[in-house]
Amino acid sequence: MNHRTSAVFNLLPRISSFSGEVGVGIVKYLLSLSYTYSPSTLHCSPSTLAAIPRTVLAGLLTMIGMLGWAGETRAQDSATDRAALVALYNATDGDNWTNNTNWLSDEPLSEWHGVTVENGRVTTLELSDNNLTGRIPTQLCNLASLDVLKLSGNQMNGTIPSQLGKLSNLTLLWLHRNQLTGPIPTELGRLANLTELWLSHNQLTGTIPQSFLQLAALERIFFQENTGLCAQDDAAIQTWLSGLDAAVGPDCALSSLFVPVILSASGRNNSFFTSELALTNRGSQTATLRYTYTAHAGGGSGEASETVAAGRQTIVPDAIEYLRSLGIPVTPSGNRIGTLRVEVSDSEVGVTVRTTTRVTDGRAGLAYPGIAVADGFEEPVYLSGLRQNAQDRSNVAFQNMGASGDGNITLRTTVFSGDPAAPGSHVMPDVTLPPGGFHQYSGLLATAGIAQGFVMVERASGTAPFYAYGVINDQANSDGSFVFPVTASFLAGVRGQTLPVMIEHPNFTSELIVTNFSNAIKALDVDFVADAIGTPDKTASITGDLIPPGAQAIIPDAVQMLRASGAQGIGPRGRTIAGAAFFTAPVGDLSGVVIGARTGSPGGGGQYSVFYNAVPYGAAFDTTAWVDALQQNRENRSNLALVNTGEADGGDSVFELEIYNGDNGQLVNTVTGIRVPARGWHQINGILGNYAPGTTQGYVRVRKTAGNNPFLVYGVVNDGGAPGQRSDDGAYLPAQP
Repeated sequence: MNHRTSAVFNLLPRISSFSGEVGVGIVKYLLSLSYTYSPSTLHCSPSTLAAIPRTVLAGLLTMIGMLGWAGETRAQDSATDRAALVALYNATDGDNWTNNTNWLSDEPLSEWHGVTVENGRVTTLELSDNNLTGRIPTQLCNLASLDVLKLSGNQMNGTIPSQLGKLSNLTLLWLHRNQLTGPIPTELGRLANLTELWLSHNQLTGTIPQSFLQLAALERIFFQENTGLCAQDDAAIQTWLSGLDAAVGPDCALSSLFVPVILSASGRNNSFFTSELALTNRGSQTATLRYTYTAHAGGGSGEASETVAAGRQTIVPDAIEYLRSLGIPVTPSGNRIGTLRVEVSDSEVGVTVRTTTRVTDGRAGLAYPGIAVADGFEEPVYLSGLRQNAQDRSNVAFQNMGASGDGNITLRTTVFSGDPAAPGSHVMPDVTLPPGGFHQYSGLLATAGIAQGFVMVERASGTAPFYAYGVINDQANSDGSFVFPVTASFLAGVRGQTLPVMIEHPNFTSELIVTNFSNAIKALDVDFVADAIGTPDKTASITGDLIPPGAQAIIPDAVQMLRASGAQGIGPRGRTIAGAAFFTAPVGDLSGVVIGARTGSPGGGGQYSVFYNAVPYGAAFDTTAWVDALQQNRENRSNLALVNTGEADGGDSVFELEIYNGDNGQLVNTVTGIRVPARGWHQINGILGNYAPGTTQGYVRVRKTAGNNPFLVYGVVNDGGAPGQRSDDGAYLPAQP
């Protein structure tokens, strides 16, 4: 029974006062109207009236008189508005509202609790503090005459619909004190008549949309007490907010990233290094980036800013020239070296640098991410695997990560011999750096008279955070391997570490480095897991290796070391073996033990290599990780690899990959069902070329969809659009949370 038929039956007590034939005629007529009802039905035309028997017509006219203004009001209610209100009732559990008087009844909409009607259209909907639950239905956008919408103080969740922006007459919008999530829809910037917007005390995220600059009538906005909603550091937005009568809500606390070095400078053996810069905005809002370049060589310190659209990734071939194009007065030629501080309005922005030099068959170099200033170091850091010999040389650099006003810091560097047969250490002179300051020791081990060892960098004075890194350079081709810093606290109490990959291949081998900077002997068990290993569990193991305190072992061929040590299942040389390695402590722990690998292949008269550290148990990813700065073009290709660490149990993990095109920010492919067994390693070669054809640069979101084990993920950008086309040198891209 529809609501019009119901209305006729509600009138039966009144109709019954008429004689039988007349009463029956009235009922039949009104029932016929109930199926063809429109707001003008009771305003019948002369031809319509002529078709009604006179006795029925007389009774009908009397009946209409009985209905009076109530019937007139009901006839003028908008069916569209009524449907929108019914949708709201159903979507928000109207049966359990605190007050739902007359809702879903045949009473005029003006009699429904909280509803005001003018000229047959709903103009006000006031249901604050009324126990509404569920989501705001999109049908509310059909209330075309709505002037006031108040839904505050309820339990509504989900996102604010892309459709409320159609309510062009809206002047007041109250959505505060709910549980709404997600960003503010940019479409709300179409509400040209809006004077008040209340969004506070929800779980909204993101920043104020740029479209709000069009809200010329807005007088008051309240957006405080949300999970992550803030006003970005954008001049236009801040000026607009300052011009309102009331604007209550937090400014975005700028997330600061620190790039330890960018350069355009010559090196040894006719090398010339330049820094490629990848700027990745994985967020849903346009991000503002503010650069502070501090020159170390070449002069020209300065500041500039720009924006990166939501979802976009910009890859700049020459960072120094790019900063010059933005107006930073960097010297136009000569050796230019400095640090870069990037303050961003969105924490989902990543910065990655790849510094390379031309070699005879392409380019060679290394990659490193921008580091959150909040993650800068206060305690000493260790750089392992360094050496000085005919094949390799090592540099160490450190920086003051502080902002202007944070003051100078003084850093002290100590070089330790890693050879137990020739122990010793050498303390370098202290170096004082201003905010953003940079210092590099070239050939540091040669200066200290040490053939191979590790370095400790510590802050001797000052309060600002610092950063430090090492580089192992090939003496012949000048290719570099970036050595990441490690702290003692990062390794404290660790019982195991996962090395992402070890390889034995006709063209590639993995060098293994184990450094013990602690004061105690450490014992190691090693399990190398690879599909090509001929044991039932695909594992080759050795147990009980002892690392003396202060010792560093550099093993040129890790897989051959396992073979020579009697590990079962490896077999003879000549085939490819690739997989992750797991280092555990049979007694005690691995505090103070740094494990790393350098995987490389011959080229350019030397070796092209990439360096990476093992990850302590408990430090891997649980659910989601991102890999930025991937490329697929004539000069570059990218691989992506996953490791199931097996820390929790022996079960498989299943992964989903979302691949984004950095040029347009679009999700171009979702790869599902990638299954990796416990302690398994899985590599996808040519991730963009194979799974996102036509995408020349992009980034990937990795999400674990099943399994209990933590995981590792990393990317590698290789020189050459296909294997063998150029140098094949790789640059390691660590994943970001």
